Amino acid sequence: MRNDVRSTAGFSLIELMVAVAVFGVITAQLFVVFSNQKRVFTSNERALDVQEQARMTLDLVSFDTRMAGFMVPRWTAVSSVDGGAGPDDAADRFCVSDASYFNFSGTPSPLDTKTRPFDGARIVGGVTDDHITVDTLDIDGIAPNVDFLAPSAAGAGNGGGIIIASPTETFCARITEINGSEISFDDHSELTVYVASNTPELRAVPAQIYELDEDTRELRRNGLLLASSIEDLQIEYWLDNAGAPNGTQDDDTEFPVNELNDPDPPAGAIPADNSQIRRVRVSVLARTDREESLDAASGRLNSVRPALANRVEGADLDRFRRRSFSASVLPRNLVAVGGS
Repeated sequence: MRNDVRSTAGFSLIELMVAVAVFGVITAQLFVVFSNQKRVFTSNERALDVQEQARMTLDLVSFDTRMAGFMVPRWTAVSSVDGGAGPDDAADRFCVSDASYFNFSGTPSPLDTKTRPFDGARIVGGVTDDHITVDTLDIDGIAPNVDFLAPSAAGAGNGGGIIIASPTETFCARITEINGSEISFDDHSELTVYVASNTPELRAVPAQIYELDEDTRELRRNGLLLASSIEDLQIEYWLDNAGAPNGTQDDDTEFPVNELNDPDPPAGAIPADNSQIRRVRVSVLARTDREESLDAASGRLNSVRPALANRVEGADLDRFRRRSFSASVLPRNLVAVGGS
């Protein structure tokens, strides 16, 4: 009789344990690779979002700047308050004259017979830290008779900006209240530092105002949120006034000028003359909301807030991703040499 011989082919327990161990190692490594890839993707996505937001913000600021000076005296076209140069100083505050208050719907339009810029509102009774009194709130001579944007009755706080300037002095602020012919500003308490009260050429014009809250990184336009990832805003100017204005940037003191009231020229050099502003350079710095992880594939990113314009770099190391952008704008209403 023939005995049945059963097959003993197969895997032993040791072989199965080795296979499981190898498979576990490979799976773990794949998990690490995929985890790093996801981390890199998320990090780059955050950086791209910030980059796109910064570019859109700069586009809007550039558009407003390009239209600055429309039908107002040249020296009231743009204004800014320099936040300082130190690492713990503030971002700049920026104002550009606002042409949207002109009422073009009438027949004739207020521009039909206009050959010179509207003169703006004259300052009467001097200036104080937080308000001025003007001779009129009606700049274009047609209804509505108030051309300055006051906060809404609901108290939304979206007051427009105001530029107060003479050819050699300038200041910008956000309007908080209009009472009769008196215009009050937000709590800057700096007006008398920038503008003398006895300047006969002092004028006020409506403006778009950009302000940055560095604690929340919220950039606001006329009090309304524009962007929420902006870490710094800096403004610089080219003043074509070294000797006789010639339309050429031919002197080191002409650019960059960070403070319009005091371009900080050498002794005996050019004085400030805001009617000769020919170019405005706007720079924004955007930052991600979250820091990178210590084990991020970015290589343990360590950085400080970089220097921007005349403001030096920050003092504290962090792991945020940042993007900075600058645009040099030639305001179309200020490109001619000379004029007022």
